[in-house]
Amino acid sequence: MVTSEFPPQPGGIGNHAYNLAKHLQLNSFLVNVIADNRSFSGEAEHTFDAELKFSIHRIVRYSIRLLMYLKRLTTLFRLIKTSEVIFASGKFSLWIVAFSSLFYKRQCIAIIHGSEVNFNNTLLKTSIHWSLKRFSKVIAVSNFTKSLVSHLNLKDIVVIPNGFDAEKWNLDNNTILKLKGQPKLITVGNVTERKGQLNVIQLLPELIKVYPDLHYHCVGIPTQKDAFLKTANLLKVENYITFHGKVTDEHLQKLFSGVS
Repeated sequence: MVTSEFPPQPGGIGNHAYNLAKHLQLNSFLVNVIADNRSFSGEAEHTFDAELKFSIHRIVRYSIRLLMYLKRLTTLFRLIKTSEVIFASGKFSLWIVAFSSLFYKRQCIAIIHGSEVNFNNTLLKTSIHWSLKRFSKVIAVSNFTKSLVSHLNLKDIVVIPNGFDAEKWNLDNNTILKLKGQPKLITVGNVTERKGQLNVIQLLPELIKVYPDLHYHCVGIPTQKDAFLKTANLLKVENYITFHGKVTDEHLQKLFSGVS
């Protein structure tokens, strides 16, 4: 499995890849994962990886990005010789697995989440389209994501929606947080324009007219928090928003429990 994200750093693609690898291993598959170190020290990744039941091969962060690209390729070419199926999840993963298919005949499966197949740049879009056509199967995580590549007429594409661990989210009353607002809105994800929090903020003035006690909770890495707060101040809705920042899985469960 080649993935652009992997825990312990946050990210939906990484969470998806982790659970796929975990459950393949639980079903007696021998799993190797290739993923980048997303922290500069790599300490958090090293601690996390030590507890895994499958093998993970981390690509060290270099200031020269080309070195990382070459390391990904050499690691994949080393592991592919003893692999039967190759999964690719995330942008760079699609490229390098498609490239490897020129040299090794393996069953290659792409998992597409949306952002990696929705580029405006013509060169990037063309390269992704070429890559997808090299895969024996493509899995889209939603019908909308599938629609983004419908014009490619891919030979084998299916939709498998993202799942969740039902036992993990079976919370008792002692874990419930009392969140501000009635009703309460919540968005979980990197605080960026692409994730849509700004769209909600821009609509808050109209929503508050109908729901004066409403409160909007933003959970995730606060990448564009300052810019969004500036917009909120201009619209005079800053008191209706809370940015919770990056939280643990346990705290996220409590936040969700307080939304209902």
